[in-house]
Amino acid sequence: EGEEGEDEEAEEEAVPEEEEEEEIIELTGKELKLRVDLLQNIITLFVWSYTRRGLLDSDKLTVVSMMCMNILVRAGKITAEEKETLIRCPPDPNPPAMPENAR
Repeated sequence: EGEEGEDEEAEEEAVPEEEEEEEIIELTGKELKLRVDLLQNIITLFVWSYTRRGLLDSDKLTVVSMMCMNILVRAGKITAEEKETLIRCPPDPNPPAMPENAR
């Protein structure tokens, strides 16, 4: 009987541990947007902080500019075409005539 009593006590102690689950927090649309924005900003900061450690000082400005442009494209603040123009700066195929006062 002593062993059975110990087994029952052990089972009773195990039950509360199984019942302990994380409470799922329901977020409204605005709260969810704020949470996602906060997480995105934190992750971006950590990615930059981790990436910059492996870069030479002369390359940091280039990499941060490209990261910034990609963030702006994802946010919809600039288009992919604008980003490509800023990066590659293709020459104008039909440049205007040079003004007389510039000759």
